[in-house]
Amino acid sequence: PFPQAVAALDAGRLLAPSDPAAANDLLEQAAEVFRRLGAGGYLARTAHALDEVRAAGRRTEPQEGSTRDDPLASLTTRERQVAYALAAGMTNKEIAERLYVSVTTVNFHVRNILAKLGLRSRRDLRALGLSRRRPVKS
Repeated sequence: PFPQAVAALDAGRLLAPSDPAAANDLLEQAAEVFRRLGAGGYLARTAHALDEVRAAGRRTEPQEGSTRDDPLASLTTRERQVAYALAAGMTNKEIAERLYVSVTTVNFHVRNILAKLGLRSRRDLRALGLSRRRPVKS
């Protein structure tokens, strides 16, 4: 899986200018493998590339069916991961273990997510129906 993830990282970087959606998919797949393998350096590079692809996408006019329909468009990559896990009903401790961060970090992300989305509780986040849109990745 590691060589394929490195190839996906490289392909995602190359595709970013011409096909951001495909680049995003490849980079997310690579990040998932690096996360599972504990390859922190590669994971950091992949997260940086994902942020660049998403930032470039926000600078351009959204096309029909893209970020206008995405309630999480204002969130960072990590905040999105936490939001999907919250919507799936995971506890902060479970999220921390899955994402290899501390519970304090998860608490911080939860506060940011709720503030950015103008929500008052985890229940409001679940009401967005995120768990039906995309599975939580480990």
